[in-house]
Amino acid sequence: MPAKTKGWNIYYTILVLWILVYSTLILNTPVNPQSAALYNISEQGLFIIRVTLAIPMFIIWFAGVFAFSALKRYVNLIRDTKEEPAFRDMLKGVGFIVWLGILSSIISTTSSYFAQGASDFSWRPITSTLSQYFFVIPYLIGFSYFLRSSMRFFNLHGKTLKFTKKFIIAASVFISLLGYIFLTLIFSHEASFQQVGDIRPTYYIGPAAATLTLIVPTFIAWFLGIASIQGFSRYVKEATGIIYKSMFNWISLGIVFLVFLSIFLEGLRSIGSAAILQLGLWQILALIYILIFIIAVAYISLAIGVRKLTKIESV
Repeated sequence: MPAKTKGWNIYYTILVLWILVYSTLILNTPVNPQSAALYNISEQGLFIIRVTLAIPMFIIWFAGVFAFSALKRYVNLIRDTKEEPAFRDMLKGVGFIVWLGILSSIISTTSSYFAQGASDFSWRPITSTLSQYFFVIPYLIGFSYFLRSSMRFFNLHGKTLKFTKKFIIAASVFISLLGYIFLTLIFSHEASFQQVGDIRPTYYIGPAAATLTLIVPTFIAWFLGIASIQGFSRYVKEATGIIYKSMFNWISLGIVFLVFLSIFLEGLRSIGSAAILQLGLWQILALIYILIFIIAVAYISLAIGVRKLTKIESV
């Protein structure tokens, strides 16, 4: 029992340490006077907004880490059973999305900390690009594991998860339309790949490299995410037991919002920082709160779904 308790608590310890690092960075990063003047608000006001935005993020991170920790505990409980591989893939999917998602926020904040007030900050291209990859990789790998998990759950019943041509065509058309819109927006902005005045480029790598290693993998991640939603939703009909059915419904809802989160983030990148900065303060805050809401629903849905498994543990 002590070993299990230690394994259960270590993830929260790591989360607290990361929150301390993140808090230290945002508390010590000076407010840009130009931003304060642009939005006609005091530097103290912008600082307070920055801090208040961090608080709900910490709560969301806790929900994500809870989902990962509880799921890992359940996977250890069913070790060497026929269900373990399917749940372990689900665990890997949650882990990649939650932990790398938190890490991407810390990398982005670290970049802002060192770059503030330094127009010639030499590490900016590296930290900015690294942060962008950390927004793509978690979803690409995480959704891949979710899809494989749904396939393995079907295998438990001696069946194979097969997608209809109608689904494949509909998903492909949907992603193609979004892809066309986003690519058109990206390549229509002068500041997408080069600095224009005080506006820094969205991508510090070339158009071909950004398209092949950032944009296209994002589209692939969307397809994998939509396919995993379809897989888990269909498995609800095969699952036995109210707890399992409820869990898969919540997991599916969480993945729906994770896919929507990825689309929302790519949409913001496609619009470009120049266009976003032209918005008023309250419009930008509205976008941020929408982003926080999407993340919250996604992580909390995953947490509620995994929480259902604790009822099985107590039986």
